[in-house]
Amino acid sequence: MPTDAPPLVIAIPGARNQAADELVSIVADAVSMSCPNATIRAGYLEGDSDRLDNLLQAGPPDDSPAATAVVIPLLTGPNPRADAALAEAVAGATVPVIATDHLGPHPLIAEAMHARLADASLARASRVR
Repeated sequence: MPTDAPPLVIAIPGARNQAADELVSIVADAVSMSCPNATIRAGYLEGDSDRLDNLLQAGPPDDSPAATAVVIPLLTGPNPRADAALAEAVAGATVPVIATDHLGPHPLIAEAMHARLADASLARASRVR
């Protein structure tokens, strides 16, 4: 990614907790491998800590050259509660925001889910692909 690319902001449903932080770390690491120069931020849609709406109202961090934020919801599909919180955070942003669609459904997510079901002997492994 170019050095002046906008920061990628992962919108996480729910409140900040250890499991969510670990998931964000895994996703951020994967994104960093694909986009080595990306500035990655995370904002939670609920709770009192590291909220997305506060992040989008604070303006760009000093180390971020771009004023626009690309917000990516960490959701595989529509979720009325999370979608409403996301829309509210984007509407209240003081920086330009590009909000993307949900991550899925995506064939890789479906394949991973089927593989986990096969691991639990709830689906045939031969049908994973």
